Amino acid sequence: MRYCGNCGKKIPEKSKFCVHCGTRREDLDGSVNEQNQVPQPEAPEVIRRFGGDQVTDAVFKLMDPGDVFCGYTIVRMLNKDPEGIKYIADKEGKRYVLKLFFKYKYSDLESIMDLQQRLKRMGKLSSAQTARVAEINQTHDPIFMATEFVSGDSLARIKAYNKERLSENFVREVAKQLVQTAIAVRKQGLSLHELTPSGIMVPEDSNTITVLSSGIKYEEVDERDEVFNLGVIIAQLLSGNVLYKASYSSENLKLHKFSHIPGVTVSMNKILSDCLHRNILHRNTSLEALLRGLNNLPPVEEDEVFAPKGASQSLAKLQDQPLPLPKRHLEWNFWLIIGLIVAGLALFFIFGLPAIQESGGLVGDIRNIITGTPDPLETNPPDLPQ
Repeated sequence: MRYCGNCGKKIPEKSKFCVHCGTRREDLDGSVNEQNQVPQPEAPEVIRRFGGDQVTDAVFKLMDPGDVFCGYTIVRMLNKDPEGIKYIADKEGKRYVLKLFFKYKYSDLESIMDLQQRLKRMGKLSSAQTARVAEINQTHDPIFMATEFVSGDSLARIKAYNKERLSENFVREVAKQLVQTAIAVRKQGLSLHELTPSGIMVPEDSNTITVLSSGIKYEEVDERDEVFNLGVIIAQLLSGNVLYKASYSSENLKLHKFSHIPGVTVSMNKILSDCLHRNILHRNTSLEALLRGLNNLPPVEEDEVFAPKGASQSLAKLQDQPLPLPKRHLEWNFWLIIGLIVAGLALFFIFGLPAIQESGGLVGDIRNIITGTPDPLETNPPDLPQ
């Protein structure tokens, strides 16, 4: 309950005026506010610093080359993602990838806990195929993470501009390293279920992969879903189809049956079919089982290459060959019925029609009924036996 500021009597909480004296609520609130107004001192001018309060602004201020952030000299901006902004930076003669996390993305308690757990576990991650974490600062505003800079090209870029490098032997090596990395990451409570080819770097002079930190997530995921995602990456790398992203996307493979990839060995296709089964109960049950299957694959030279039927002829040979004449299929059922009808009509006209037309037959009976002539059998009945 509230009290009227004019008469002092109780009034309902949501009333627009006092029911006793008629004073409107706006007048009461205005008079109270004027009495309670206290002169406020002018706010001091805030000097914005990089890595400081500018993250709380409505517009995030980007850093320019040469700016210094917590000892890191900015070289250039790398890219943005939903979590934050990445920069290439130098510190003490070494190059790093500096990631500043957006503050508004972690405004609720659950998101803050997820980020803290992810950064904490990534700091303990020790794998030869993951980018080494140099520094994590969760107390700074904004939160940032620095990882070692990895040179080379991503698998997505190699797929787009250097497809010749993606031989089956190369992809097999990449697949084994991916599974080993997924096992090491999973031991720390992390996951690679959202990893894509753009988050995997490969140097030009070797086949050793490096999984970037953006592909590592803190989330409880079924191990068979991780097997499925790794199978999607391997299938996209091996596929020679122009529409490989749509044909071997996770959404499409969860709805349609996996189709074997032409030009890839039968054993490798069998591995992929076990990874990409639509029914999760029929997939590989663990990453260790997938790794054993990859290690037990026969050499590519000794294995049979899958080729669909009719794919051995080239397009040029098909163009040079004359078009075959259309095949004429005889409809035996139709012609059999027509023959039976014709034979029935012939038998009717040969044997049935004369019997109908003779005296005393069906035609004569119909004629007698129409003309009223008595039946000769009734007028002259045959002699009955004694």
